[in-house]
Amino acid sequence: MAQQLLTKKLFAETKSLLEKEGAKISAKTICDRAGVGSYTTATRLMSEMRAENEALLRAPDEVTDELSHLHDYVWTVAMSEATRSFEADRTLLERNRDEAEALSCERLDVIKQMETDAETQAERIAQLEERLRAAKVSITGLKRNAEEQRTRAETLQSVVASIAGENRTSSESTSRQASGESPADA
Repeated sequence: MAQQLLTKKLFAETKSLLEKEGAKISAKTICDRAGVGSYTTATRLMSEMRAENEALLRAPDEVTDELSHLHDYVWTVAMSEATRSFEADRTLLERNRDEAEALSCERLDVIKQMETDAETQAERIAQLEERLRAAKVSITGLKRNAEEQRTRAETLQSVVASIAGENRTSSESTSRQASGESPADA
């Protein structure tokens, strides 16, 4: 039986099978899997395939320049579209933030006004309480004065009654004396 040679085609097929299996690609693994060839031949074929792949992968400058321009254009369009689509959201957010700030300021103004009103009411209550206390003191004084006046009036009434009684008695006595009656007759 003639020994089979490791051809470029057999090398490529074996390499592809090993890649699908996830095995490490080396001259030894390719020769072992193919069952033919030398490490030198496998290494040479590997180098040739790498060189061909690199040549295929290397694009001409015109293509890379064109791809770069295309990339820049796509990026610009994508950024423009993103900006446009988010502009409505951004505007809504700004409007909501402005409304929230205005509402917050309005609430702070209301709170300040309520605090001012509360202070004013507290001052007014203190004034009214002071006036009430003064009125109570005044009423107590007036009651005392009225009681003194009533007591004095009662005393004066007693004095007046006593004087009136004495005057009546004295008047009667004078009348009797003028009519000639004696006090014993009365």
